Amino acid sequence: MLLSSGLSSWADLDAAVALLNDAGVDYAIFQCATSYPTTPEDVGLNIMGEMRRRYGCPVGLSDHSGKVFASHAAVALGASLIEVHVVFSRDCFGPDTVASLTIDELSTLVSGVEFIHRSLRNPVDKMAAYRGTEDLRQTFGKSLVAARDLEAGRQLREVDLALNKPGGGLPPRSFASVLGRKLKVNLRRDELLMEEMMDQAGQES
Repeated sequence: MLLSSGLSSWADLDAAVALLNDAGVDYAIFQCATSYPTTPEDVGLNIMGEMRRRYGCPVGLSDHSGKVFASHAAVALGASLIEVHVVFSRDCFGPDTVASLTIDELSTLVSGVEFIHRSLRNPVDKMAAYRGTEDLRQTFGKSLVAARDLEAGRQLREVDLALNKPGGGLPPRSFASVLGRKLKVNLRRDELLMEEMMDQAGQES
């Protein structure tokens, strides 16, 4: 049985669920805001989690926002079911039209749900993904470079350095550690700054 919770209190739902449990009926409960159209502030996505914890059953969203966004968010939050109103055209007559989806919007909703389900079924290992991006990090990463032409012997200051693509040189996190060190070679503007181009930290010439 699909049970909508619109206009109900927790006590009402407790009583309904008790009857269903006594009858041995399988059921799912929809969070439902009985307002047409439902505003984002009134959708109540958080209530689905409370329903799941309280009743231990599948939960869903009965949505009257007239948009696809609430349904997509509900699926991402674990909704097992979505219910919406559908019209052939926004020009249709009736009190539900403003709170309904068109056929094209329903198609968008379904495509989005499929996309979200595929994403949720395929968790990503962050470090495995990182290890597969070496070439991209080389291309799109940033390195310390000379902000202008610099002569050998110059003690590096903030104004002398910039962060530019590609990666492969000293990373941005090295910025503070190279300040105050002296160049051993001339550097052209935008040339990568490398460790071997500087004296050791604190070394006096």
